[in-house]
Amino acid sequence: MKANDFLEKFNEDPGKIALVHIDVEKNVEFEISYGDLYKKIVSLANYFYGSCKLKKGDTVAYIFENCPEVLIFNLACFLSGLRVCPLDSKRDSDEIINFKLSETKARILFKRDNREVNVKSKIINVDDYFSLVKLIGENLDLRVFNNFSPDMPCLILYTSGTTGHPKGALLSFSNLFYGAKQVGEWFKITSSDIFYLVLPLHHINSTTFSNSVLFNGGSLVISSRYSRSRFIEDASKYKATMSSIVATINIDLIEEDFDPKVTPLKFKYIQIGSAPVSPEHVLRFYKKYGVRLIQGYGSTETALRATGVPVGLGENFYLKLVEKNSIGKALSENKVVILGSGDQVIEKPGGEGELGVSGKNVMQGYLNEPEETKKILRNGYFHTGDLGYFEEIDGQKFFFLKGRLKEIIIKGGVNISPVFIEEVLRKNFSWARDFIVVGFPDYRLGEEIGAVALPKDENNFKEDLEKTKELLSQFKIKGLSRYETPKVIVAAKETDIPRTATGKIQKVKIKEKLKAELVFESKMIGQNESFIYRIISPDEPGLLEKAVKIHNSAFPKGLSLDLETIIHRATNGFVIGAFEKDDLKGVLTGFRIKESLVKEGKDWAEITGSSRFTTFDPHGEVALLCSAASVTSTEANETIVIEKTPSEKEIKDYISDNTDFVVKFHKKAKAGFGEGAHVYRIILNGNPNDLQSLKTVVCFEYPSLDDLKKPQFTENKIGLGLVEAAIIYAKNQGAKKAIALSRLGEAYKYLK
Repeated sequence: MKANDFLEKFNEDPGKIALVHIDVEKNVEFEISYGDLYKKIVSLANYFYGSCKLKKGDTVAYIFENCPEVLIFNLACFLSGLRVCPLDSKRDSDEIINFKLSETKARILFKRDNREVNVKSKIINVDDYFSLVKLIGENLDLRVFNNFSPDMPCLILYTSGTTGHPKGALLSFSNLFYGAKQVGEWFKITSSDIFYLVLPLHHINSTTFSNSVLFNGGSLVISSRYSRSRFIEDASKYKATMSSIVATINIDLIEEDFDPKVTPLKFKYIQIGSAPVSPEHVLRFYKKYGVRLIQGYGSTETALRATGVPVGLGENFYLKLVEKNSIGKALSENKVVILGSGDQVIEKPGGEGELGVSGKNVMQGYLNEPEETKKILRNGYFHTGDLGYFEEIDGQKFFFLKGRLKEIIIKGGVNISPVFIEEVLRKNFSWARDFIVVGFPDYRLGEEIGAVALPKDENNFKEDLEKTKELLSQFKIKGLSRYETPKVIVAAKETDIPRTATGKIQKVKIKEKLKAELVFESKMIGQNESFIYRIISPDEPGLLEKAVKIHNSAFPKGLSLDLETIIHRATNGFVIGAFEKDDLKGVLTGFRIKESLVKEGKDWAEITGSSRFTTFDPHGEVALLCSAASVTSTEANETIVIEKTPSEKEIKDYISDNTDFVVKFHKKAKAGFGEGAHVYRIILNGNPNDLQSLKTVVCFEYPSLDDLKKPQFTENKIGLGLVEAAIIYAKNQGAKKAIALSRLGEAYKYLK
């Protein structure tokens, strides 16, 4: 492999157009021939070694938008023994720029004159292609390419860091060549193809596709940036036969007006990848444009693609793979496997594990990160961090993704694929432009499922969002099991979603950014005019301490709680707080239970597990409401002496008189029911510590939760709101009944 072999290819047909550049901002377009491209690559390499006095192995950095200069810089460095480090013109702050320049030991930074940076490296301004031509002059001495070494790093591409600084992937020319070779073979790129390039050239996607097109003698149309309004127009104007897009562009183009008579397209197919792909969106694109989107999979570390769906498939086979969301077969220059525990290769179809890639396209490692390199390049494979599996289809091995290992939601020890849930939501709800599914902390399950909706109309979506919330709460999403159904959904603007320069959603950052909102929404039940009602979880000890104080100030000493007990209640059941802004004003506790225990339990302690709710059953049909109190409660704390134990008839007569404030409270219609509760069971001597109730426990049963069509808060009262919140929560959790395990507030005054 020699540098001159590649250079001479550019000179085989010097008059042919190598690339067209479209400057979207300036609305300027111009062409560069292969002959001119050859001269500029050679001249720039000589400029580096001559005027800049660089030596073999030195690093050059640049910070440009998409432009011909990027390709010229890349190829001049690739073929002359230099390293190049592209910077992100939109996203790299001065801090990140300085970090990259320092770590790569970049000798020079090339930038636009109007781009202000505060760096220590030498700076040379290059305002456009023509200023570069003027700067470097013409020097066609080929001896500079004797420094070429195919196996030494020539490109340092930084991968998006989820925390801290990103990592610099070291790619040799050999890595890049074989990456481009297999992409060219996969995509069947020839000298007659015109590739429309809109993704950032400082990323591996456009780098590898542009290399492949040029190495095969095709032509590039380079847009300075992706423009939704110009994509179809420019692709039609230049008769593009291929392109590469990401999921966000696919979504945009689905929404674009398209008239094939006005803007006819010549696309053979378009590559899609670099982020999870939606079969629903792919099929909608295909139906609208008649152009196949071809999914590929890979990363910076694999010099772009490691797998791809074959481009020449029959219609039924193509549609089958789209619907199954396959990432395709391993490409020609690498091997792809599924790695299980102990990095053992899983040979059985359907077995899940981490995707591993080996081959000439795999990077050499991460710059200055020996431990990270050792961890990710082990046992002969690049460990992708993606969970997947393969299937044998028509005698061929096709791969499938479940999601990033660090993005997989682990709910109660079960792996949940966010990619699968996202696709189901897309199929069910057309009001959203897209859905993003992430995990968020849950005390009991470790993680719960949260959905983030990106509305098509950011000013008019609340009604659709509320309907979707209702369907989620009722587990009525077609295609999703109860366990896979998101617990909460929130809406976000497109500008709120962190993405890489190629449009890839950074889910780890979304999880961190929206964690508090998702957690709050997951605990939220509802509100009336003055109070917000939400769940208080066991990991909120400060609120639980205050809940204990509120409870103990409202109930007699014999019914008091301690912090340990209420933590047990919050863990085994639920604690609902009533908040005035952020101030806790009331509390109610309860839990799910089998109705048989309510019917047959001998007393309060047996039914409630000695007040700790250890008798809970998460699948119980009854939500048992056990105690409610607020700072406005007026419970008597006077000394009570019971002279005789009342009979069941006396208790029933007392309840029938409807004079007791607790009885009247439960008999009052609430939460949207047409009637209140009725007495379900009376347990004489059910709670020996409750002298106010003459030791009597009364169970009040509310109407069937299945009949509660429109749960609501009816009055602006804290005590009423707590019970209404509990009823609404019970219905949302799938309970069939709500029963209050209650008491008599003033029986001691009348029956003692």
